[in-house]
Amino acid sequence: MRLKLAVVFMLSALSAAQVSAEDTRIFRYEYFLLTESPDRAVESLRKSVAGMGGYVKYFSSSRISVRVPDKSFQALKEGIGRLGYIFDEQLFRSDVAETVNDLRTRLAVKEKLMSDLYRLFNESKLHQTIEIEEEIGKVVMEIEKIKGELAYYSDKTSLYEVNVHMNVKPGEARTSGGPSKWQWINGLGIEGMMRSW
Repeated sequence: MRLKLAVVFMLSALSAAQVSAEDTRIFRYEYFLLTESPDRAVESLRKSVAGMGGYVKYFSSSRISVRVPDKSFQALKEGIGRLGYIFDEQLFRSDVAETVNDLRTRLAVKEKLMSDLYRLFNESKLHQTIEIEEEIGKVVMEIEKIKGELAYYSDKTSLYEVNVHMNVKPGEARTSGGPSKWQWINGLGIEGMMRSW
């Protein structure tokens, strides 16, 4: 009995060490940038992210959202700083270790149930096979759903998400054109209006 308890304790310690060894934190950064040309800044970030092992998730003329590996984050941040003035930076971080552990436990239970159902299926009589097939179908769907959730969290924790919000520097016109045909009106932001008083 003592030997069995020791083995169970060792296995649980190993699985806990495995989970703690990997990073289960999700990072999201928000940068607010004053730049002369948001369009050029977006285009520059799109090109640089490709060489960093990341990808562009979304972009428009005033915002870009990218995903990059941890090792490339500092280079990306420096690149953002060269495109204009960062007037605000926000970090959002969450740890999903508990959720990932729960999903892995549920997956192990479902895979054990699947194994038991296959064993029953092989030993069953003809009239029982239909019921067991239905149960196997349900368990397969549940396993695939759990695997999908694990893949989602794996993707979220493997890459940082960085969102850059572009604002035009006071006195500068947007390259894509503004609501007015006069550049000085397009360049007036709240800063420009306050400066004129």
